[in-house]
Amino acid sequence: VRACDGKFKGHFSFKSMGETTRVLAGIQVDPETMKRLTGRQDVRSARAKVVFWIGCNLPRTSHLVLTLEDIFEVLGLDCEVIGGLNNCCGVVHFGAGDNETSGKIATNLKRTVEGLNPEILLSWCPSCQIHYDEHLRRFRGFECRVEHVSKFLVDQLDLLAEKWVTRVEKKVAIHEHTGLEGAAENIRKIVAAIPGVSVVEVEQLSQYGYMCS
Repeated sequence: VRACDGKFKGHFSFKSMGETTRVLAGIQVDPETMKRLTGRQDVRSARAKVVFWIGCNLPRTSHLVLTLEDIFEVLGLDCEVIGGLNNCCGVVHFGAGDNETSGKIATNLKRTVEGLNPEILLSWCPSCQIHYDEHLRRFRGFECRVEHVSKFLVDQLDLLAEKWVTRVEKKVAIHEHTGLEGAAENIRKIVAAIPGVSVVEVEQLSQYGYMCS
């Protein structure tokens, strides 16, 4: 009974998330861009040194994906984007106790990633990164390095310093979360590196979590 409950719960949650993502992304972008956001583009490079893995949820905030793609282009990266439900990490089913389906989804993701033969896989979603670090790495580990995009951008700050075009005279307050180790610190470094931006300190809630619920 528990196994059946887990399968039903995982399937329902996964389907619901997918439908919500398609609706929210669909009202923001055109059909061709939608394909790119969900990993279903008609034309894809056979190989890429960098793969940006946006997971299931990021297409809901499609402007973030497109902005990061612009940044990668400015950096001159050989990069491909994969995402959408067909490139899920399997954490939804895993959390529902349906390890069988979660494993199948993770295997499909591994096949997609390694088919592109990247040197590094960049994640965005904290759930994806932590699920990989704590679980997938042990039985579905990728051949390439897996790193959160905030850490990758920090490592590119010297190169980014050559690309700034306009000073941004703004004061910025950063609302931090502590769910993914190092992410808050990396974001601070990135924001502080933008010419003209000054970071204003605010009181932080500092409770463990990925987002404001």
